[in-house]
Amino acid sequence: MKLKKIYWDDIVADEIEHQATKRLARTSMMTQSPTSLQTFLTCPKQYHAKYITKEVKFEQNDHATFGDLVHKSIENYLKHQEPLPTILHDLQPTLDKMGQVLFGAETKLAVDKQGQAVDFFAKTAYQRCIVDAILTNDDQSVVVCVDWKTGKKRDARTQHDFIKKCAKAKFPNAKIVTLFLYFFVGEYDRQEYTGQELITLDRNMANLASAYANDLFQPRPSGLCGKWCDVLSCPYNGKNK
Repeated sequence: MKLKKIYWDDIVADEIEHQATKRLARTSMMTQSPTSLQTFLTCPKQYHAKYITKEVKFEQNDHATFGDLVHKSIENYLKHQEPLPTILHDLQPTLDKMGQVLFGAETKLAVDKQGQAVDFFAKTAYQRCIVDAILTNDDQSVVVCVDWKTGKKRDARTQHDFIKKCAKAKFPNAKIVTLFLYFFVGEYDRQEYTGQELITLDRNMANLASAYANDLFQPRPSGLCGKWCDVLSCPYNGKNK
């Protein structure tokens, strides 16, 4: 049997291309949502385990399931006038008023890296979010983005900023307001677009991009490590002890 000639230059070139492809896959950042970016800000190691290695599998807890049901019930009422469940009957007058100025329910928004509005599923989508309800006046000079909350009031600046950025791209001439309604504690959180949120978002996204490029997602230990974190490979996880 005659041996075939081996072209070592081609082999080396193929290996270089293979390694470059692997690096590109590692450094190509997925489209970010408020949840994913907030996970990174809380702990880069947790982000890595949830979104890159998939070491931590997503599991829906009871509270999240309840929240999904509330969101779906309100969406169906606003879009199709389906009856609200008993637990939400007190919201009906408010939802009816919102319905008079409703632009859309469960509206998907996205922007590219330059901050321009793009389709939610576009390959160029850099940041995206879903707005529970968008309200606007006739000339769309004011746009209110509403988010339903079923838990306790908490710091939701990242989500506010995501929505404000995406809404401003879609409605560039409008005054943008974000309004988070905490149904079961009787509280709300209102913010307006100022442009300052873009500085914070860009900085946080740049830090995330740097973590991808360097494949460096360091743990950020906190009081949540011992009881609430599912990243068992992290040395700070109290479940390992």
